[in-house]
Amino acid sequence: MAGMKDTVRARIDRRLKKDARAVLQQIGLTESDAFRMMMRRIAVEKQLPFAPLIPNQTTIDAMEEARRGGLRRFANAAEMLAALNDEEEEKETGRRGARGRPRRARRSSTATARR
Repeated sequence: MAGMKDTVRARIDRRLKKDARAVLQQIGLTESDAFRMMMRRIAVEKQLPFAPLIPNQTTIDAMEEARRGGLRRFANAAEMLAALNDEEEEKETGRRGARGRPRRARRSSTATARR
């Protein structure tokens, strides 16, 4: 590489860094190697080397609701699936839960679903 070298720093989530590092190590690359490869492609192709995911309004609303803590919590996956099935049945039949109202889930921190 000719010319002056420069340093780029970025803040990322620790878990993301750990997960990405594990993948890169399996293919024999460092984080710096991967970043240099991405930057070179951007410079040559004049675009990102992947399609950026741009959330639609429904996704944006869901993310904002999650940040506000507006998620239902379930004790386990089976409880979450039962609640989702009840909601689907309600949509299809127009009927609500067994007592005429949607079933409420217990609060827990193991699994979440959008209200």
